[in-house]
This record gives sequence, structure tokens and C-alpha cells, in this order.
Amino acid sequence: MRLFTALSSVAGMLALAAPASAITPYVSGGIGFGGAQSLNGSVRVGAVDVGGFRADPGGEISGEIAGGGYFGRRLAAEIAFRYGRAELASATIAGQSTIVDTEIETLTVLARSRFLIVPRGDVRPFIGGGIGVQRVAMGGVERTGFAYEGSAGVTLTVAPRWDVDVAARYTGSTTAAFDAGSGVAVDGLRYRTISGGVTLRYLFGARR
Repeated sequence: MRLFTALSSVAGMLALAAPASAITPYVSGGIGFGGAQSLNGSVRVGAVDVGGFRADPGGEISGEIAGGGYFGRRLAAEIAFRYGRAELASATIAGQSTIVDTEIETLTVLARSRFLIVPRGDVRPFIGGGIGVQRVAMGGVERTGFAYEGSAGVTLTVAPRWDVDVAARYTGSTTAAFDAGSGVAVDGLRYRTISGGVTLRYLFGARR
């Protein structure tokens, strides 16, 4: 709750810092394909640490929607909701390889921003980042933890009120503990995804 309050405060300060005429609101939707994922942590049985946990899921497929606005010509801020799914066939637990055969599902909520390096033109490169929360579900168990993201890409103007982003993203999250049952837990579970994606954006106003 404190995190969402802080995110709302940041969004409010951005809105106050820019004149209303300089804000162009928008909505967007996109798809992503993860080329590299990793899942790491340490395995604990009761109070005893028995070794590391590592898994390399198959390619993640994700979809997201977002709403936000351009604050002037260079800065954009938004709230994004993303759902992702990846197959997990095997894992290494305390040095021993084992078959897992399950799915990893994630639901991520991020407050993020983009800085347009080139503010004008039909091709505008950008860098971005954000923070939020991510729910990770695996094997019937769900946990929620802190999430963060970094991105880089280009914004393409395809029509007066339509943009397309082509971007690469690095997303990570950390949960305190993941209970696997029978007294077994994975502490400090870290999920990392490197993905590429395409986003379509509609602007509710004239482009600045």
C-alpha cells in the first residue's frame, strides 16, 4: 500500500510540474517475447540452507496495457499492467537437476517513464525505467515482491495520433520466500527477463 501511495504521489507531482496544455494523455497496448529468463534463489529445509536453486524457463510471452501521458516533448510517464507466461521444464536444486514441468505466470504493475532522446521527428529513440510490484505464480503457489524495469528503444510516428514503440526491456523482481511445501522453501527468489516487444499507442490530443 505504501508503494502505491508513493507512486501516486510521484505521478501527482509530475502532473503539477507541467502545464495542462503541455500534457498529452494516451493509452497503449503491446506484446512481448522474452528471449532470456532466469529464476534463482536459495533452498531451505526448515531452518537449514541446503544450497542454491536455479532454473532457466523457456521463452516468455507477455501482453500489457498502459495509460499515461507525454509531459512536454521529451518526458512520458505511465502506469502499466503486464501479464506473462513461460514454461519451466527443469531446475537445479542444491546441485541436483530435477524435472519440474510447470508454468511460471507473472502479473506486473509498474509506474514507469520514458525520456525521448530526440524529441521531434518520426523516429525518436528513448530510454526508460520503472518500479512496481510483480506477482509470481509457480506450481500452484503465488508470491508478490518488488519489481523494476529498464528499457531502450525507438518511438515511430505512424499517424497524427498513433505511435509504435519497438523496445528491449530488462525486468526483474525479488520475493522474500517461496514456499514449496513439506517444509521446503526458496528464499530470495529472483526472476529476471530480457525481452523485446512492440507497443501501439493512441494519443488523446495533438502531438507536442
